[in-house]
Amino acid sequence: MARTLHVRRILLSAALTAAAVATAIDAPSGRVEAATTSCGPLGALKTYQLNDRCNYGLLDLSLLTDSAVVDVLDGVGLFATLTLCTDRWLSSAPVLAMPDELLVTASDPRGLGEAVAEVSARLDGSVVGVAPLNPFVARLSLRGGILDEGFLRQIVPTLQGRGFSTDLNYLEPALPINGFRPADNPAPAVVPSIGRGGNGRVLVVDSPPDHAGAAAGVRTMGPLVDYDVDGNGFVDEDHGHGVFVASLIKQAAPTAQVVLAGVGKGRVPATQRWSPMVFSDADVIAAIGEAYGLSAAGVNSAFDVVNLSLGGAGCAGIGSRLALGRFLRDLADLSERTRGVRPVYVAAAGNDGADVKHFPAAWRDRPTILAAAAAVDAVNPPGAGDEIRAIQSDLAADMLAVGSWSGGARDAYSNCGTWVNSIATGAGTVGRYPSPPSPTGWARWSGTSFATARVSAAVAGGQGLDDVAVGDGIGHC
Repeated sequence: MARTLHVRRILLSAALTAAAVATAIDAPSGRVEAATTSCGPLGALKTYQLNDRCNYGLLDLSLLTDSAVVDVLDGVGLFATLTLCTDRWLSSAPVLAMPDELLVTASDPRGLGEAVAEVSARLDGSVVGVAPLNPFVARLSLRGGILDEGFLRQIVPTLQGRGFSTDLNYLEPALPINGFRPADNPAPAVVPSIGRGGNGRVLVVDSPPDHAGAAAGVRTMGPLVDYDVDGNGFVDEDHGHGVFVASLIKQAAPTAQVVLAGVGKGRVPATQRWSPMVFSDADVIAAIGEAYGLSAAGVNSAFDVVNLSLGGAGCAGIGSRLALGRFLRDLADLSERTRGVRPVYVAAAGNDGADVKHFPAAWRDRPTILAAAAAVDAVNPPGAGDEIRAIQSDLAADMLAVGSWSGGARDAYSNCGTWVNSIATGAGTVGRYPSPPSPTGWARWSGTSFATARVSAAVAGGQGLDDVAVGDGIGHC
């Protein structure tokens, strides 16, 4: 029987409400040392170790190109390459991953060991360590220096097989608007109004809260974190994202159960600093597995909605998160089989401002995944590519890919394309912000992350969300 997306509870409305555009704010007063530090092109990233705030009056944002960002990220030890999306928008975006790591996911836990052994054999001595994340997923450590763009494009397709998928351990930064560019700070705001309605359970997979906790009524699990780990007096950039997203859902669907699963304590390689907004596919998988109580027998908990206000770019089958895609599909199957609940994955379309495929949401884009499957077919025995096509079909039915639209028009930062099948207001949303620069505890912020939260609230039965609309191709460019 063909699957249908579980969105019957959404009020499908084309009417969109206007929203204010977020404004950037300078670093809080009393931090004059920032003003005397060079914050020229990417200086903030180098000086403040990727994600500290800076005095943005000294930044020429027009010089922060994708290639420059990739160079700096590569310089701090990440695997970083630039993907050119040769469409009529001629856009590009960085593809990022943890260095020297792969993920292997198997649809049957009995086959995970065999899959790991097969991948290791194909890599002929390059695998130097194996760490199981759960009964379905293992992380492989590679001999240093072999992971490069050629590996991504030429070797990854050869590492697929019947019943398992293999890919890089990609980074899935949950960042609003500008990715790694520090120009999208939340601005202080007044307390917003509370919506009505809501039912079922919503899992928010995102950055963890600090010790002050999350919004009232939001249950948290996972690590608690410090928003200024290095003690340099700067609030780590874009902290509080998870708290903000969870609070948006709770505001709009107050009687739904909202759980924030913090994705925990990643560190940028070559630094000793915690990076609150940069975590890997392995981190995401571990957090979801813990929230679901995942075991070889199934799941102990179930969620009606999984909110994924995160992701990373990829084009033409490159960087399409093959391992994560299989895990999400298999988790939905397990949940349905053992708990009778198949989740709706609500995922951000991304903030590159064009038809840039942003994963996991872009698993809805059939041409992109078909290109990946064709690459797999070319170098594997028959069948491996067919499994990728089947996963794409399943996830396309289980997923809402969300763009940010205001007043009937796409916000300039929002990704778009025929694969985007849901839109909502993502500009100027108001949610909990747990520490300065918001003395009120509430802030105004923009990004597809926050449009995603509003769609999740609608799926969870929130009422009066007239800015939420769903339909095939509704987010076309």
